[in-house]
Amino acid sequence: MINRLMLVKRGCPYCRMASSVINLINLRLPVEKRIRIIDNFHWEEFRVDLIPAVKILSRRGFDSYPFIYIDGVVVDNVPTPKILKTYLNTLLQGDFIF
Repeated sequence: MINRLMLVKRGCPYCRMASSVINLINLRLPVEKRIRIIDNFHWEEFRVDLIPAVKILSRRGFDSYPFIYIDGVVVDNVPTPKILKTYLNTLLQGDFIF
């Protein structure tokens, strides 16, 4: 089942910012607990849900990017990289390797 992912849109500056933060967070997590970054191009352009996670989450509804889903928690409207990093460090601190 879906546990941790981030849906991004091509060309989105907020998605690029969030991706850099997620990549730093992923370095501290075990492989099986990392956050997957998924390019949502096919859904945005053609409404084709090739990725099972997108099919499930499209029913739930997402309207802004980046869409971050971590263990049932939706992180939405992230204003700055520092706030996102602080929030994710707090949310995932029990899973960090170091």
